[in-house]
Amino acid sequence: MAFFNCYFDNGPVVEHHVVVVEKVVQHTKHRSYYYIIVPDWHTADEGNMLKIYIGSNVEGDYELRERVGKLSHVSVSTRPGLFGLEWVVGVEQP
Repeated sequence: MAFFNCYFDNGPVVEHHVVVVEKVVQHTKHRSYYYIIVPDWHTADEGNMLKIYIGSNVEGDYELRERVGKLSHVSVSTRPGLFGLEWVVGVEQP
């Protein structure tokens, strides 16, 4: 379902400018996963957070993982998806 949600999506890209609350690295036996915790832009409740993975196979992600840290400003681009499930298109530092 996730594949169809993003593959057939033709919705507009929406940018959300947020501040990174935390950067986390999880190590497994074969690889490491990098993600950032940012405030949820869907709600006004300041306690809600989102976990956004920074991939390892997209050009520029290595540099982004190294530069982004706690209290960094980032721009998260999302699209609505075919089924209305928002998905992350990219993460950049302005």
